[in-house]
Amino acid sequence: MKTISYLIPMLLKLADVQQDETQLNAYRCLGKIMIEQDIKTMTNPTKIAKIYVKFINDTIDDPKKKTRFYSLLDSLTSILFF
Repeated sequence: MKTISYLIPMLLKLADVQQDETQLNAYRCLGKIMIEQDIKTMTNPTKIAKIYVKFINDTIDDPKKKTRFYSLLDSLTSILFF
């Protein structure tokens, strides 16, 4: 996926869509395929954090969403620890 030249710009556009689930999934993908330098230049870290916090809060206490909760944490780690 990292070799597809138009993928990162397309995902960045999806991150601007006014739909939380779409934004979250765009950020999750970007966190997996972007390099450290690109992640550090993302323009709105507060927006990214708000989306993750919203979905983590929605899943943290629901045993049926345990897998999604850990998946969210994993993808958030991809973005944070560069």
